[in-house]
Amino acid sequence: MASRFAALLSLLLLLPPAAAAEEPAPPPPKPAPAGIERFTLDNGLRVALEPLPAAASAAAVLLFDFGEDADPPGRSGLAHLAEHLWCTAATASSPARTAEGIAAAYPLGWNAQTGWDYTVLASVVPPEGLEAELADMAARMATLDPVQADLDREKPRLLEELANMYGRFPALAATNHAREALLRDPAAAASVRRGGRPDAVKALTLEEVRAFLRERYRAGNARLVIAGRFDPGAAARSVRERFAGIPRGTPPAKAAPPAPVRPPEAPLVVAVEDALVPGSQACLAWRGPRPGEEGYAAFTVLASRLMVKSSLGPGAPSGRPRGVLLPLDDPGPAYLAGPLLEGEEPEAAIARLRGAAAAILDLPEADGRIATLVLAPLLATMKVPPAQAAQNPYGAAFGIGRRDQMGIDGPALAKEMAALTTEDLKRARVRWFSNPAAVVIDTEPGSLSSPPSGR
Repeated sequence: MASRFAALLSLLLLLPPAAAAEEPAPPPPKPAPAGIERFTLDNGLRVALEPLPAAASAAAVLLFDFGEDADPPGRSGLAHLAEHLWCTAATASSPARTAEGIAAAYPLGWNAQTGWDYTVLASVVPPEGLEAELADMAARMATLDPVQADLDREKPRLLEELANMYGRFPALAATNHAREALLRDPAAAASVRRGGRPDAVKALTLEEVRAFLRERYRAGNARLVIAGRFDPGAAARSVRERFAGIPRGTPPAKAAPPAPVRPPEAPLVVAVEDALVPGSQACLAWRGPRPGEEGYAAFTVLASRLMVKSSLGPGAPSGRPRGVLLPLDDPGPAYLAGPLLEGEEPEAAIARLRGAAAAILDLPEADGRIATLVLAPLLATMKVPPAQAAQNPYGAAFGIGRRDQMGIDGPALAKEMAALTTEDLKRARVRWFSNPAAVVIDTEPGSLSSPPSGR
């Protein structure tokens, strides 16, 4: 859906919508037990409830334990297309709808996104709208019945998203191409691609998508997290009543995380003739460990430092790079990206980014406080005050679900980061930040001296 762009804006998702911030919160309901209530239904649905009485709304977040890693070989984009149909196809109690209709129906916010190892379907509603939202989610999990018209409507939308992801929005295209160059051989025809491969998407059939929804989008593969202003007792009763009879489903055969490849020495130059945003972009990407793997704490500290301090790097204000770290949306890669300066060639732009990265990463300090503080709302490395969490129930709910999926223990991670020494970070710098992938998105093909590679 349009929210595919949210992967680069996950930190912004922690901020409340402007309209919601201006409205005074209604009087809080009766005091609720502190903390998060968790329970599991007999069909395998895992549920977490976090009442935030100071919130003005409630977020219902469904997280499935699969994403692009469930795409069969040669069918890249199947999980993404299934996500589109989950949102828009008719159920036994509601007609088919468009993405524009969904956006109009959820003025407080909604999200639908397929990542590597997860799929998220979420909505933010007034407290009195939560019951109806749970009913709709349960109906979609139990009675979704897409037809050919749904496929014919959503395939072009998905292909438009891919065109945006890999070209029309240069800043987004830079990180997506860098990620692909870093994580897998882009020449492998059967490899899974972020968002899907256009040729594979075009070949997907209605029966394939129906089977995927029928087998995978079931209770045993799902987590439901509710956060915000709601009655936890009433919500728990509603969840048990509405979701208990849904089949467990079949766990997908999931692909292993793609093996890293050694990035080429010269930058990959991608020519884009239909950019919607002007200006060529350069990007460096490093692959780090995922949560639970050795070195994750040190990599996270360095990547957080890169993200926070990158605005102090060399170059004119318009050319300053930005660091990007998405520990919940896309754990593993870290990026440093920015626009090319006037008259700058690809090699010079990449050299400038390398210099900016070195200046930040080689600082003689071992301080995990930056990462602990900046990533607290995402990784729970510090306790976020309930009043702050209440400003964005979606961020609170999504964080709970993704941390549970990835096995992240925020307090333990904070202790590990605090214990890192300068020598630990030096070793991590050499191990994880020595060989970046380098990509330049050329929005004026022919203007750069390096031969474009195409896309």
